[in-house]
Amino acid sequence: HAKSTPSKGPRPVKPAKLTINYSSFTELFFSDKAEEEAKAKSALTPGNKRKAVTNILDTKRSSNLEIMLNGLGIKSVEPVRTCVMELDLSSFPLDNLRALMDVYPTDEEKKQLDAFLPGPDTPPLAKGEAFLKDLLTIDRFKQRAQ
Repeated sequence: HAKSTPSKGPRPVKPAKLTINYSSFTELFFSDKAEEEAKAKSALTPGNKRKAVTNILDTKRSSNLEIMLNGLGIKSVEPVRTCVMELDLSSFPLDNLRALMDVYPTDEEKKQLDAFLPGPDTPPLAKGEAFLKDLLTIDRFKQRAQ
């Protein structure tokens, strides 16, 4: 019978020393709000800035118009003009025409859009508003579209 020596098991491993650079840690996780704003502003280089546009209508309405136009793939008023002036539904889908009827400018908005006169120092109208202004050039659009 051989005597067995009791095994001691695995030796405990000493943890490595951990050095924390608190200034880097603070910089990464607790940056100053003013620094963030400065970084955000510097990120907007002249090439990244959006074009200045003129908003006549309510900003939310203008934004919703642009979203709708982009969603429906409407680039210009010309297919709409062809559809209602020549009664050609192949040039513009009927559902899109109904959507335009829903966003047709009110009398007050018509006055505001008609009063806008672009000048050399005036930014152009926002996309949705420019589209509505062009839509107003279609003679009796509402009556024809119904």
